[in-house]
Amino acid sequence: MKSQNEFKIIALDSIVQLILQMLLLVITSRYVGPAEYGVYSIAYLIINVIKNFGISGISINVLRRKSVNSLNALVNVVSILSIVMTSLLFISSEYISVTLNSTSSRLPIILLSSSIIFVSLGGVIESYLIKVSRVKEYLISNIITVLINISSFFIYLKYSELSGEYWLTFSLLTSVILRFFLLIFYVRYDLKVFNPIFNITLSDLKIEFKNLYSISAISIINNFALNVDNYVISKYLGATSLGLYNRAFQIGNYTSAIYTKIISKLGVKKYSECNRSDELEMNFNRILCYTGIFSVVVSLTISMNSELIVNVFFGDKWSELAVPMSVLSYSLIFRFLYKSIDTYILSLKMERVALFLQLALLFNMTFFTLYFVDGGLISVCYSIVISSSIQFLLSITWMLYAGRIRLKYIIGNLVIFSIIFILYKIIYVVLSSYISVINAVISGPISFLIICWLVYVVYNKKNKKIIL
Repeated sequence: MKSQNEFKIIALDSIVQLILQMLLLVITSRYVGPAEYGVYSIAYLIINVIKNFGISGISINVLRRKSVNSLNALVNVVSILSIVMTSLLFISSEYISVTLNSTSSRLPIILLSSSIIFVSLGGVIESYLIKVSRVKEYLISNIITVLINISSFFIYLKYSELSGEYWLTFSLLTSVILRFFLLIFYVRYDLKVFNPIFNITLSDLKIEFKNLYSISAISIINNFALNVDNYVISKYLGATSLGLYNRAFQIGNYTSAIYTKIISKLGVKKYSECNRSDELEMNFNRILCYTGIFSVVVSLTISMNSELIVNVFFGDKWSELAVPMSVLSYSLIFRFLYKSIDTYILSLKMERVALFLQLALLFNMTFFTLYFVDGGLISVCYSIVISSSIQFLLSITWMLYAGRIRLKYIIGNLVIFSIIFILYKIIYVVLSSYISVINAVISGPISFLIICWLVYVVYNKKNKKIIL
């Protein structure tokens, strides 16, 4: 019951986050055009890549521990690595901006680099809150962070004469810093758990560094693989194309990132509680099934309503956004499914397998984006769909080969996903023929009801088993 309540709270947090993030997306798009957003995107991407060097494995590192009575050594390691990463960005910002053909991004890179230590230490605290089942504070901090981001954007917009990329940069920086102090407030009575000078030995630091490094090595490659398309677009197609591409990607990425939070937070915790291989298989199969259902609905909703989304929410500045958004949305299906497999692998500490899969993804993304870039932005979008599908096929093949899931479960899930895909298409076509103006509003709820029925069919409520 406790686990179910935690899931409900985090699911509620995800829904609220999605709404608020979409609101932020719509607001900023009204004031910031593709070129300015492209400059900001380059800075943001660089920060994310650098941040992965040693500190991206914080969440899994904390959540898979049996006890979190002392995180002192982890705080020390994270602090040191954060300072090193920030210093490197200060030194190399000019070289990075020139290499990516965007000299305007140098100052945003420097400014955003100061957020690394706040994000990293905040990640330790929020993972601790989830581990000790204090998910309500986690939910509240997420909501407040987005609201601060939105309100600070308007403040900088009104009282600053700077261009759009700086409004985005300063509003993000403000929200990150205030979020960190809010998290500190939540754990004010547990600060001894995080005290960086309490009972620390050199061996403790080495162990923490090794644990972080083993996970972060995978995340570094994953980050390069997921962002190599951005670097290619920035280098060969320019900031405006990058701005359009990132906005198109962002629409689906909000749902992907939020759903990933649920999987990475509760999935890891759930797997760590399993004592038998059949329990692991059943839990993985359940997560894979629900992930696939969710991903098909999200992907088709975005793809089939891309023009409507752009016209209603983004305005004339983003008129070229619809086609890239429609194409990229199909990659969501494979990205969601792959993430469910990746979480399982990392939960069981199979870092070598995860590393191999990330190297394969890096190769696919690099090869296909460079191959398709001459065809323009839309061609690059198709290359992402191809790369994502190959990555999912490789990962599910390994799961089958390693005996982690049986073939009948894989086939059963694929049948369910195909049925939902076809039904959703049919519903959309029928509704658009009669009520074309509001088909996006109507098709979603009806499809959701059909999916609920399908889930009820495949999920035996009485025995708590998947029937496939």
